[in-house]
Amino acid sequence: MEESYKNGLAEVDMILNYADEESLAKIPESLKNFIKENKSNYNVKIDPQKDLKNQNLLYETKVILSVLYRDYWASKDERKKLLENEKEELLQIKNSEREEFNYGNLFKQKNNELNDNFEETSLVIKRKTLIKRILDRLKSFFRMGEK
Repeated sequence: MEESYKNGLAEVDMILNYADEESLAKIPESLKNFIKENKSNYNVKIDPQKDLKNQNLLYETKVILSVLYRDYWASKDERKKLLENEKEELLQIKNSEREEFNYGNLFKQKNNELNDNFEETSLVIKRKTLIKRILDRLKSFFRMGEK
């Protein structure tokens, strides 16, 4: 296992130490043991007085927490929506990669690309990413400052 994932498991273990008993009971013991056995000796810097979204968490930690939320803490409806969103995002990524690496697009002249960039104006719409939405939901499960 890569060291970055082991560091993420160390942060998740620390976060789970601050979780309430009801949330912890939903996670299988085998998974809790896996986390404890495979975590690294990473110096975890988690402030229990701050919300999760205000923590400087590793990307791997966010991914692991989002999977825990999706698989164990989310309601059936939320889980279904999350899985649909994941499918849609993966499809969008595949389509953008397919378009980016399309042979017809690979050999375009750089001048055409520069001109296109200068001529286009677009409206920027900020949406919460899947990870951000999941972390917002997780903070309601983890009341880190109350423990």
